[in-house]
Amino acid sequence: MGTTPFKLPSSILFFALSLIPSNVLRYPAIIFAAVSVVIYSVHRNSLAARLNQVHDVIIVVDNILTRAKAECMRDHLLLAGCETRLLRMKLSASKLHSYLLELDVMAWKHYLQNKMAISRSLAKCESELRDIQTSLLLLIESAHQRKFAEGLNLNTETLVSFPPLRQAAAACQA
Repeated sequence: MGTTPFKLPSSILFFALSLIPSNVLRYPAIIFAAVSVVIYSVHRNSLAARLNQVHDVIIVVDNILTRAKAECMRDHLLLAGCETRLLRMKLSASKLHSYLLELDVMAWKHYLQNKMAISRSLAKCESELRDIQTSLLLLIESAHQRKFAEGLNLNTETLVSFPPLRQAAAACQA
């Protein structure tokens, strides 16, 4: 099936339009659909919506940090570094939220002038949060691997210490 990603939505659109019996009704349907898509994309990319996304990521990363503190007790310095970075991002998000609240009472001209800077700050904040999330998940996974390796070494030592089980251990390792 050689359909490209752009052909499928357009074919669905043309199929849906063919179900409308009259050309008089098709054009308002197309306009309504286009306006709906524009309104949705503007709302989805608004600064307030993006700030809510950043807050959602903060909550996820905070939960991962709590889990990492419980599972990775050996790595205090790395956890402290991740927690410091997370606290900086929380402070940054809070400052951006305050700034957005101040912009609500300011003129549109001032809002539009600062929209790009705020948008870049939100993107940078979200990127840093994703980096912290990845670091914490890798830390948790390395703790799991360390536990698995310790269990494997313990089981291997147990099997090797009993002479009749050496042959069975050698067979399992092969």
